[in-house]
Amino acid sequence: MVGDPGEIRAVAARVRADADRVRWLAGRVAATGEVSWHSPAADLFRTAVAEQADALRRCAGALEDASRLVELHAAAVASARTELARLLAAGVEVGTTVGARVAGAW
Repeated sequence: MVGDPGEIRAVAARVRADADRVRWLAGRVAATGEVSWHSPAADLFRTAVAEQADALRRCAGALEDASRLVELHAAAVASARTELARLLAAGVEVGTTVGARVAGAW
């Protein structure tokens, strides 16, 4: 539960931006396969380019998934901090190590 939800959301935003850049790169890589020459080597080149562009698109999808999970983590941390603050304000004994550390961070 450690961390600032705002900082965690900033990490999610950076990961999401990385996904966008990787997706853009995949488009650029795919475009290199639009060569005008015809030969067995050109066919192999087009196949390799398509495979690499697909791999980059999968990577971008995985980064998007990671970004969503980091956002969920930020929400969970915010919720836990809110609940802990409520308990501390109500005078509930939360545990000296966790309660003192989190209370001191606010």
